[in-house]
Amino acid sequence: MDQNNRPWVSTIAGLDPSAGAGLLADIKTIEGMGGRALGVCTAITVQDDLSFSHLEWTRTSLILDQLKQTCDRFQPSAFKIGITESQSVLKTIAGSLPDHPTIVWDPVLSSSTGFQFWQAIDHQSLPALLNAFALITPNEREACQLSQKEQAGEGAEWLSQFCPVLITGGHEGAHDTVTDTLYIKGKCIKKYTLPYIPYGTKHGSGCALSSAITTALAQGHSLESAIVKGHDFVRRFLTSNPSLMGQHPSFVA
Repeated sequence: MDQNNRPWVSTIAGLDPSAGAGLLADIKTIEGMGGRALGVCTAITVQDDLSFSHLEWTRTSLILDQLKQTCDRFQPSAFKIGITESQSVLKTIAGSLPDHPTIVWDPVLSSSTGFQFWQAIDHQSLPALLNAFALITPNEREACQLSQKEQAGEGAEWLSQFCPVLITGGHEGAHDTVTDTLYIKGKCIKKYTLPYIPYGTKHGSGCALSSAITTALAQGHSLESAIVKGHDFVRRFLTSNPSLMGQHPSFVA
């Protein structure tokens, strides 16, 4: 790929000092997928691959200033959004982006250690917000929380009335395979069944998948093709070593 044709992709996410998840992991993924990364910090966290201690949220005006500076200079082709302080902040961020942007939202509502990022969800206003996204990538628990449904499939059907939904199944236990499922307009469109990797649990795997898909969309791939490319990147990330800190594949021009 011509270096000059590599698309700019902006990640709007929290800073994990271990660089395994969030902003720094997204940047490694975007560059590894062949994009050029921009980063906007929504929070400073204190965490590593084993534990989450606490965080300080970036004030909304500073988030918007970061976005304006980078958007004015580089005109990113796509945006990935990770943790935000609240639904209101997410709405403000999405509403500040250029007209008709490609936005992927990875709805990280809590940390794997139980830290709650969002204290409440306004389900009545959620559909209008979802309309802004090209894709959301919740796990099964997050799909239930966002939709107020007891079953993730029902939740995804409801959520996908407003935007495409990729339910990720990689965190739901050890099986021979794991399945991610794409829903569009209330229907299950495609199941992506992948081999289970015995040592494949990695800190930040969800961040890697959502930012890899975002980069593929910025490169002009269709949604289904972008998901396949995202899965390929993440498979290489998960199989890179047996520790919780995976190595991000490198882009080769």
